Amino acid sequence: MHGHAHVALGHDMHYTKTEALRRAALGYKAIYGTNYFDELFEVYRALGLGFENEDTRVFVSLSPIREKETVILAPGLTDSFKQRVYDVLACFRDNLDVLTFNVGIAVPPIGTVKEDWSGFPVIARIVDRGYPNNDSSDFGSVEIFAASVIHSDPFEVARALKDTFGVRG
Repeated sequence: MHGHAHVALGHDMHYTKTEALRRAALGYKAIYGTNYFDELFEVYRALGLGFENEDTRVFVSLSPIREKETVILAPGLTDSFKQRVYDVLACFRDNLDVLTFNVGIAVPPIGTVKEDWSGFPVIARIVDRGYPNNDSSDFGSVEIFAASVIHSDPFEVARALKDTFGVRG
């Protein structure tokens, strides 16, 4: 067991999950004329799962990627955003008995780009990773915003399955 952090800085295009979210938000705005993230937050607030503190919005996901997924939205890397990340982690540790967690933070590009990032907030997603001695807790922060991390060779898996089922070819 060890603690660590990942920081990734890319160019040309954001990681796949963040890029897909950006495009979906633009599509939503094109259809409905409103900001996707504003409306998403209002749904969570109406359900009693979201609240606002200063310039930061916090909600607990109804479709979490992992246990206790909490999402934090802010217009930038503000002091309020940083404090809310800390507060959520402290709550996980002190009130929810979370021993291990992952935090993923996505920010719009820091330079000029051709894509439309208007209305896209800074987003933190915080999840309970599970108990450290449990194999199901093997989950990294890269999976939150970037892409799945797969260590198995699909050809080896298919070969083993075919052998198990007696399939030839």
